[in-house]
Amino acid sequence: MTSQLLIDQIDSNIDNLILNLKTHQLEDGGFKGYHLFDKKSGIWTTAEILHILLKVNPELVNKDWVIKAANYIVQNQNIDGGWGFRTNGKSIIDITSWACLALSHFDYKDSIIKGVDFILAARVNITETDKGGWGLTNYEPDRIYSTWIASNFLKRILIQKSKWLDAERKEAANNAITESNEWLLNAKLPNGAWGPLGDDYPNITSTAIALISIFTHGADPRDYKNSFEYIKSQEISNLWLLDREIVITQEGYELTQEWFTSIYCFRAYIFFAELEICSIEKIHSTYLSLILLIDDGKVKPALEGSSDIIWTLPLLLEAIHKFKNFTKANKRLYDNYLHQKQLQEKKRKKNEMEELLKASFPYPISQVYSSFSHEIDYHRRFHLLIQLYEVTIKYLAIIALSTVIAANEEIEQLKIGIEKRFRRPSLGDFVSIIDIILSQSEKFPAILYPQKKDDLLKRQSNYIDNEAPKININTLLSNIVKLRNDWTGHGAVRSVYEYKVEIENQIPLIFTLLNRCQFLAKCNSFLILSSDFNEFGDGDTYKIRLFNGLHILDDDLEIQKRLSEGQRENMIRYVYFHNTENNQIINLYPFISHMLCSSCKKERFFFFNGVKGENQVTYLSFECGHIIDDCDNFSHFEKRFNSINIKI
Repeated sequence: MTSQLLIDQIDSNIDNLILNLKTHQLEDGGFKGYHLFDKKSGIWTTAEILHILLKVNPELVNKDWVIKAANYIVQNQNIDGGWGFRTNGKSIIDITSWACLALSHFDYKDSIIKGVDFILAARVNITETDKGGWGLTNYEPDRIYSTWIASNFLKRILIQKSKWLDAERKEAANNAITESNEWLLNAKLPNGAWGPLGDDYPNITSTAIALISIFTHGADPRDYKNSFEYIKSQEISNLWLLDREIVITQEGYELTQEWFTSIYCFRAYIFFAELEICSIEKIHSTYLSLILLIDDGKVKPALEGSSDIIWTLPLLLEAIHKFKNFTKANKRLYDNYLHQKQLQEKKRKKNEMEELLKASFPYPISQVYSSFSHEIDYHRRFHLLIQLYEVTIKYLAIIALSTVIAANEEIEQLKIGIEKRFRRPSLGDFVSIIDIILSQSEKFPAILYPQKKDDLLKRQSNYIDNEAPKININTLLSNIVKLRNDWTGHGAVRSVYEYKVEIENQIPLIFTLLNRCQFLAKCNSFLILSSDFNEFGDGDTYKIRLFNGLHILDDDLEIQKRLSEGQRENMIRYVYFHNTENNQIINLYPFISHMLCSSCKKERFFFFNGVKGENQVTYLSFECGHIIDDCDNFSHFEKRFNSINIKI
C-alpha cells in the first residue's frame, strides 16, 4: 500500500457515495428529508448534500440535477430570509446556514443576502442571556453546533462573496464571528471538553464541533492537547458511540437530535494530525473503521446505528475528502507509515500461518515446513520449498480423490485422466485431479465444511502481499508446477543468490496456498492404534494417534462407522482424514499410508508415487526421502477405483 493507492481508494469511495446520493433526489429537486424511505424532500438534507458535493467536486455545479437542487432551496426560502426543516417550516439558524452555504456555490445573491440578514438578526437572543453565539432560533439558548455552522457560513461569504455585502453587513458579520469565537474559546472546560450549550455537561460531539470551529478560525491545535486526549479517551475500536441529545425548546417542543459523532471526531483528528499531535497510525486506523460504516452504499452514524438515514452520506463524504487532502499533503510521511505498517502486517500474517502449521496442519505438511524453515543452506532450502508444495498438492488431491471414491461418485473426466496417467503421475497430474474434482464433484464440498468450495476456486488476494494481483487456485497451482519444472531436474542448477531471491518470492505464495486450504488445519489426520468393537453400544471405540501440526497425540474416538487399523502383518496402517465439524471420515489408504521405512527403520508417512512393472506400487516419504518400491497392494487400488468405474 502506498499513499497514492490510498488516495485512489478514497476517490473510489467518494465516487460511490456521490452516485448513491444522486439516487435519493426527488422530482421537486430536493433530496429525501431524513430517511432513505422518505417520499418528501427536506431542506436541511438538500442543502447539506449540495454544499458538500460542490466542495468535494466543484465541476458538478453546472449539472442539471445539481441546479435543480439549488432551485429547490431558493424556492423554499421563508419571508424572513430563513429556511425551515421542510417547506413552510419555521426558520432555523442551522438550516438557514446550510442553505446559504449550498447557494454560495451559485449566483443567488438576493437569497444569500436575505439569509445573512436573518443569521445576523437571529444572533441576538430574545429570551436568554446572549453569550455571543447562536441557538436553534433567537428564542433558544446559544449552542455549539448552531454557532459553528452559522459562523462558518458568514466566514465563507466574507471570503468568497465579499462584494455582495455592504460595509455595514461586513462589519456586523466580522463582529459576529469574533464574538462567537470568543464565546467558544471561553466555554472550554478544564478537561478540554465542551458542553452542547457551552455549559458544564461535557459532550463528545460538541467538543469535536467546537474544535473544528475554533481551528477553522485560527486557534492553534497545540494549545488544545487536553481536548485531543479527551476525544481519544472516548474511543471504542477507533470509533465513537452514537450521541443522542434531547432538546426541549422554549416553545415546549421536544426534539431528539442524533449526531454522527465519529465523523466530527475524525475531522478534529485531522487538524491535530497536521501538527503531528494525532499520529498517522491513529488517523489511519480511524479512517479504516469509518469505512466500515458504509453498508451496501448506505452509511451508519455508528456501528450500532441505523443505515436508513440520508444525512450520514454527505457527512462521511466530506470527512474522507478532507482526509484525502491531508494524505496528499503528507505523502512522504504517509508512505513511510504505510510501508512500516505493511511490513508489520506481513510479519503478523506470517507468524499466524506458522502457528497454524505448527499446531494444526496435517503432519506431512507441517513436518516439511518445519524442515524448510530451519534450513539455512539456500540450495537445500529451495528444494524443501518444492517438497512443501508437492506434499500440500498431493495431500489435497488425495483427500479429494478419496472423498469421490468413498461417495461412489463417477466423473467421466476424472476416469479418463486416471486411466491414462495414474501409473506414473506427475505433480501436474495431481493438480489436474484437484481441478477436475473441484469443478465437477458434488460430494467433495462436504469434506470442506464449513469452508466453501468457492473459497478454494475464486480469485483471491495474496495472503501476505495484498498488492499482488488476485489469482484463482488453478493459476496458483499451474505456477507451482511450472516453478518445479523450471527449477529442478537436469541443467536447472542456479546460484545461491538466485535460490535466496526465489525463496523470498515464493513464501507469500506457499502461505497463500495454505491459507486457501485452511480446512486442512481444522480437521484431524489420524491412524488407529487399537479398537474395541461394541455390537450393542452406540458405536465402536478406537484408540487413535492424531497427526496435527508437529505435536503427535493419542486420543479416543467413538463412532458408529467401522474403521480398520490396516495390515498388521505388513506393518501398514491406514491414514484417515476427519472433518470434526460434520463427522465426515475419509480413508486415505492406499494413496497415503503409515509404514515402516526399510532404509531408516522408522515408521513414516508414505505417499503413492507410481506403479513399477505390472503391479508393484512405489511409495515416497517426504520425511526421510526414501522410496518403497515393492508393495504388493495393487489390488487395493483396483478395488477402490472399480467402485467409481475406473480401470487401472
